[in-house]
Amino acid sequence: MGRSARKERGNRESERGHRAAGGPLTARRSSTAVREVRAGLVDAKERSARRAVWPAKVKKAAAYIDGNFGRSVCLGEIADLVGMDKCSFCRLFKKETEPTFTQYLNRVRLEEARKLLLSSHFYVFQVAHKVGFRSANYFGILFRKYYGCSPRDFRNGLRPYLK
Repeated sequence: MGRSARKERGNRESERGHRAAGGPLTARRSSTAVREVRAGLVDAKERSARRAVWPAKVKKAAAYIDGNFGRSVCLGEIADLVGMDKCSFCRLFKKETEPTFTQYLNRVRLEEARKLLLSSHFYVFQVAHKVGFRSANYFGILFRKYYGCSPRDFRNGLRPYLK
């Protein structure tokens, strides 16, 4: 590694440490947090409006997922809960909700993880386990895909504009 590369790396690390310590980005962080809360409220209103027209079986499955996302939730368990076989349930769920069962479950888990990252001091792997992911690595991959940054960067305020 050359001298200029080391110097550049040192500058990035000190800048990162300055941001993480609550440096000059504090005002920006608070305005970002307000936008996130507003976005969350809009998402909740849209979700509840769409949920109002779902069939009873899909509503029951979604309510079960919303209440039990923190533990291992499997497709067979929910299909049995609503009295359908796995294939029929998957077809109905996707038709009515847009995302597949797994995508819906992951989205619920990631939204809860986002709240925990912003409001708690749990380590990232602890947040992953609290919201039902068995693998912190897989959680990080999905989080980055969904929010555009790592869970650590998200917590530290270094995040792109949310979806």
